[in-house]
Amino acid sequence: ADSVPDARSGFADTPPPPVPVLWDCESLVPDDVRLIIDQSLAQQPQPAYHDDSDREYATEIAGWRVKWAATTDGARVKSCERVA
Repeated sequence: ADSVPDARSGFADTPPPPVPVLWDCESLVPDDVRLIIDQSLAQQPQPAYHDDSDREYATEIAGWRVKWAATTDGARVKSCERVA
């Protein structure tokens, strides 16, 4: 009744394609956790209005503190440490 079958959203752009994730600490993280981090960072989670590759971000994913940057090549994981 309230549904419009051919409705379209004009507010948000289409999501960007996933980007490659490059690692500086790949050997420290277990394979299953690395997959989760890869899939998360490939979606370019940084704010869209940030366009500088010098900015570093940090997040906790699956019990790991991950520091990363958005670069022209994709996302680069700069450091990883296990969170107690």
